[in-house]
Amino acid sequence: MNKKLFLIFAITVFSASCAFAEVALSDDVAAQSNDRFLDRIKIEGLFRLDYVRDEANPWAWYYPDNGTSTHDFKEENTDTKNALLRLDGTADITPEWKVKSRAEGNFDFSESTTEFDIVQAYAEGNFRHSVNVKLGAFGDMDSENLINGGFIIDKDRVTGGAIVVGNQIKLKYTVGKIDKDSLVLSHGAESNAALQVVKDKWKPSYYQGWETYGSAGKWAWSLGYHINENDMLERSFGTKKEEVAGYGLDYHFDRYLTLGLFYSHGMLLIPETDYFGNKDEKEGYSVQFTYREADKEVQGSYDTWIAYRHIGSFSALYPTFDGVQLGAKGVELGVDYVVAPRVVARLVGMWGKTINSGEITQKARVAPKWIGGHAEERDTSHILTRIEYYF
Repeated sequence: MNKKLFLIFAITVFSASCAFAEVALSDDVAAQSNDRFLDRIKIEGLFRLDYVRDEANPWAWYYPDNGTSTHDFKEENTDTKNALLRLDGTADITPEWKVKSRAEGNFDFSESTTEFDIVQAYAEGNFRHSVNVKLGAFGDMDSENLINGGFIIDKDRVTGGAIVVGNQIKLKYTVGKIDKDSLVLSHGAESNAALQVVKDKWKPSYYQGWETYGSAGKWAWSLGYHINENDMLERSFGTKKEEVAGYGLDYHFDRYLTLGLFYSHGMLLIPETDYFGNKDEKEGYSVQFTYREADKEVQGSYDTWIAYRHIGSFSALYPTFDGVQLGAKGVELGVDYVVAPRVVARLVGMWGKTINSGEITQKARVAPKWIGGHAEERDTSHILTRIEYYF
């Protein structure tokens, strides 16, 4: 959905909400309706500064037929500096229903570019305290009750609907469209050049997710099944459907220490004429120990974690982690520290390797000159330094 449609949608929802609230007010309070309604609107914000350092050894795609290589990258080290300004708005329509919106401005200092977008605009309501519904453009995360939540998908914009049913044990179904600009560096696009080619040709992705999750005593758990469909997969591998199943557990030793386990398996149904050889790309798992929990309102509070993650390119869709990225494996260390109330500093480091893709013998139809080959495992690291101010 483009910016104009988002803006029209947001204005329409907001206007309808105002009208609904006006009708809902009794005659006795109608004279004070404007002030009362303004009291129901809440605006919060976030300003974030990021510095990211990526390092990786050179690599190349190899043509086995004639012994030549292409996409031969001599330098893959990159430094990225950017800022994010986010505004979240919430309007209470009734005790059970709200309308919410999110606007974001992204500033890339490395490329000297600025982007502004209405990221979210949706209505959310509860029925009898056991059914929650979202309609519009909203954010979605799998296994949100777990330490490793967002292993498969963490998107700030899914345009469609979601329903959650239950109290202690919850059932969740999400369906919607994911904008093409959300494409990540994977799924057949192993370079920035190839990624741009894909983005220029890719249509929006259609997503469905089924989940059940809950907690009991010291345990929390999640089980989910996700489907991603887009024409880019069809161009690359001859099939447009990607399926991922995920299973997660948390064990809380005490109020401070938590062990989080997660496993996922991707199913890419490639025709017999094509071959995606290495199962490591379809396997994903994470083992994480987390100590304490930072509270952005409490100066001096902090959390820290150590994890080992293996995220094959087809074991996840849009993972959330600031350390280990899609298509990589390695150790991740991180810490959050509340410098002052509502000011949080984060430092995350990852050291590991890219995952060996194995032989890819099909003709990839994304980029004209890319006909497949062999991608070797290589050393890589990813360092994130972040400061956030909430207001």
